Amino acid sequence: MENPAARAVRDAGTKARIQEIHTTNYRVYGARKIWRELYRQGHEVARCTVERLRIVGWSAATNKETRLSWTRWRWPCGSAAGMNSPIGGVS
Repeated sequence: MENPAARAVRDAGTKARIQEIHTTNYRVYGARKIWRELYRQGHEVARCTVERLRIVGWSAATNKETRLSWTRWRWPCGSAAGMNSPIGGVS
């Protein structure tokens, strides 16, 4: 029987902390805010580690159907007022 790698052991504990912070904060915290909260709690984890574990743990974060790219979005009528604005250039 093989022992688990040190990274796998570390990741298991970190995943639990990330999930706890994420659910405590109404599931709105992204990787950066979770990383900052972990640091405040005394857990020194690299931000790239939080990003890696967040993407692996949350399948909704990688759902391509829910992504919107406002820079490529255009009004159907070709109006220039709302070319790059998600609210259509309304002030």
